[in-house]
Amino acid sequence: MMMMMMMMMMMMIIIIIIIIIIIIIIIIIISIFDLNNNNIESETIQHITAASEQLAPIEYLKRHDGLAKIIHQKLAEVLN
Repeated sequence: MMMMMMMMMMMMIIIIIIIIIIIIIIIIIISIFDLNNNNIESETIQHITAASEQLAPIEYLKRHDGLAKIIHQKLAEVLN
């Protein structure tokens, strides 16, 4: 019985990891194709902030937090 529960937990973990990988791939594909065609403007802003030693860490943190929020929301949707 205990072995069966452990196997089910392992399966759930594997499924969650696969879901995370799929979400990351989808985000990458969307960012590559940029369906809103805002890529030129955002790249300019990203280049400016990346050149600034004071703004770069803030922008990287915002992007990181935004991506983490998206992944968290998608996982919550899948698991609920």
